[in-house]
Amino acid sequence: MFSDITFVVEDQKVYGHRLLLTRSNYFEAMFGNSMLESTSKEIPIANFSHSTFLAIMKYLYTDTIDINLETAMELFEAAGFFCIERLKNMCEQTILASIDVENVSNILQASDVHNACNLRDAALRFLINNFDSVSRTESF
Repeated sequence: MFSDITFVVEDQKVYGHRLLLTRSNYFEAMFGNSMLESTSKEIPIANFSHSTFLAIMKYLYTDTIDINLETAMELFEAAGFFCIERLKNMCEQTILASIDVENVSNILQASDVHNACNLRDAALRFLINNFDSVSRTESF
């Protein structure tokens, strides 16, 4: 109700309120400067799934979120993209608790891409300690 911005994510509309979204530095910069999006009524979001974007919106509106292992990495990436550091850290903690032989290579790669030093260090330590097993995985 009373939304003043519409996002289009995977061909689905997501309505929002600019004021609440400025909890994200990304949206604050988008709406507060002379960027094209500051006057647009509809903004496409191409980088993330509809469900991940809804999770980002829920977090910005409520400061709560349920992070599960299946969605933690994409949510981590989205939190980094939208400059929501606290959410990024929450996702990082979930991912840290889940490092195993099968996913450590993907986690290490994502940590490099998203400049997550703690996550990178933990993944690297795990990889070194379990190199024989990890080196036989498809993701390695």
